[in-house]
Amino acid sequence: MEFVRAASIARNLPVAEELGLLMLHCRIQGALIGLQQNEAKT
Repeated sequence: MEFVRAASIARNLPVAEELGLLMLHCRIQGALIGLQQNEAKT
């Protein structure tokens, strides 16, 4: 639920910053998923 907290904080920021946070979050999620997939392969 950390993302919900981040989203509520982001609402107080300009839209550009909110989009930046969302993009960063997606990038982190993608990296974590990639790591999990790599571990599953080995």
